[in-house]
Amino acid sequence: MWYFAYFDDAMTAFLLANGLPYGEMTSAGFDVQLVHAEIDWKGALRWGDQAAISVRLLQIGNSSFRIGYEALRGEEAVVNAEVVYVCIATDGSGKRPIPEFLRRGLGAT
Repeated sequence: MWYFAYFDDAMTAFLLANGLPYGEMTSAGFDVQLVHAEIDWKGALRWGDQAAISVRLLQIGNSSFRIGYEALRGEEAVVNAEVVYVCIATDGSGKRPIPEFLRRGLGAT
């Protein structure tokens, strides 16, 4: 469960680094929802470990996208994951096509 929180924070930082603060996306009426995740443990992060999370866009479709994550402790990869997200409306009305500003935030354009 902790790793998914790390990945969530890393995705937020990834979007920000690409010019999209998460709050701007939600203010515009869009959010993303995790719908599928695969995680492979190679080691463990322990309390006090310094870790870096790499983020890369693997695939983007009409309403969903897939992100790859790697958790590193120093040079050692301890966790790899792939997560599929669906773009949704914040008003609860369901999935939406990925807007252009989110595509840019993901580095897709």
